[in-house]
Amino acid sequence: MHGLQCPKRLYLEVRHPELRPPVSPDQRFRYLQGNRVTEEARMRFPGGVLIDEEIPAREAIERTRRAIASGAPAIFEGAFRHEGVLIRSDVLERSGDVWNLIEVKSATSLREEYLDDAALQAWVIRGAGVALRGIFVAHLNNQCVSPDLRELFVRNDVGVLIEERTAGVPATVARLLETLSARRIPDVDIGPHCGTPYECPFQDHCRAERGVRSPSIFEIPKLGKGAWKYYEQGITSLLDPKLEGLTAFQESIVGIVRSGSRHVDARAIAEGLRQWEWPLHFLDFETSGPAIPRYPRARPYQQIPFQFSCFVQDREDVEPRHFEYLHDDATDPRPGIARALVGAIGERGSVVAYSRAAEKASLGTLADACPALAARLDGIAARLVDPKPLIERSVYDAAFAGSFSLKSVAPAILGREMSYDDLEVGGGQAAQLAFDELIAPGTPPARKREIRAALLAYCKQDTLAMVRLVEWLSKEAGGSRVFTKRST
Repeated sequence: MHGLQCPKRLYLEVRHPELRPPVSPDQRFRYLQGNRVTEEARMRFPGGVLIDEEIPAREAIERTRRAIASGAPAIFEGAFRHEGVLIRSDVLERSGDVWNLIEVKSATSLREEYLDDAALQAWVIRGAGVALRGIFVAHLNNQCVSPDLRELFVRNDVGVLIEERTAGVPATVARLLETLSARRIPDVDIGPHCGTPYECPFQDHCRAERGVRSPSIFEIPKLGKGAWKYYEQGITSLLDPKLEGLTAFQESIVGIVRSGSRHVDARAIAEGLRQWEWPLHFLDFETSGPAIPRYPRARPYQQIPFQFSCFVQDREDVEPRHFEYLHDDATDPRPGIARALVGAIGERGSVVAYSRAAEKASLGTLADACPALAARLDGIAARLVDPKPLIERSVYDAAFAGSFSLKSVAPAILGREMSYDDLEVGGGQAAQLAFDELIAPGTPPARKREIRAALLAYCKQDTLAMVRLVEWLSKEAGGSRVFTKRST
């Protein structure tokens, strides 16, 4: 499947795995969710036989053969080899004397690349002498609501859809095996395929090989795939004088980078902050959105808040007070976090949230789960203000490297003290992984204390970064007079 995306990626995966960067928290989270979805799918096939994934291929193939001969109603991770290709099928379901192949995916829709996957699986299984009646791709149903998970999976019959693809598999396999047998890395240029259908882990390596260095066209905000038209013209650097045809916003960013100076529009900052009202509440949630919903009325991947940090500042010359809450057991976190939140945030004053859409969604989730507090929570949501759009139109520093995320902006503006590099938990997916470990029944108490401390430190860092960033914005715009005074 990697070879279909790019033969060079296939070669590097197999021949030069040392060039692959460490697995990120995002990737780890996706792997774990995929495993849990597959385990959940197996529960739909009572009496199924699991072929151990850790055993050698030869033994796995033999155990699969014996499971077929013994009359097993279903086989999980069945091993088959044909023409040099080894596969492990998610589910083989017996249908009389033949079988149904079911590929299980953790996404919530049928994707084009899944058809190629199913075609390859079907070709190998049939080539190994096993007759298939149906070929299916099962994915999650995002309308399924916990705790009733009977309709968790949507099963798509893809037999007709993959006929043409299956016919092309032998030639593709031969081509990719030839690629792997070569002594030299394939000469494949970078391009849009580097991120389609998945982000290739070797992108930085391949870009460096092609002479792409920072500051590059790939750091231009809101350019996206449009960067490739410049690459095709031989333009990779923001310093290239041939770089033309950008929007006014993008051209201003390029000009700032070329000048080597920071851009600050004090008037625009003042106009934005003038809409805010004391006291200021700086709010950040951490959420968990597992593929298999674990709480009542939750859907697959629905983000459920399990933690918040909030600084409350009454006026500019007073240090803010800090409130925090972290749910640390397997029960539903929403009632506890909702009660703690309305206790921390008053009924007046702006609520500052960086990229406020996520915080607004979390408040809506809490309101739906806690009707008695819904009016207060909706009131908090109505007072949300967001410094990110303000920064996007009034501040830029080359150290942003094209990103306006809090983790890029705060260290660039405020210095290393606002960096996340030294934190054990340093991002949203890492926080979800930590929370899963925190509430797992087998986690030792000492480890739970470590995780709890790490999660509290991370969430606090997010809100403290907002406090310091708004302090900086206020000073650049002329001080506390830019804010609206609280009405009485």
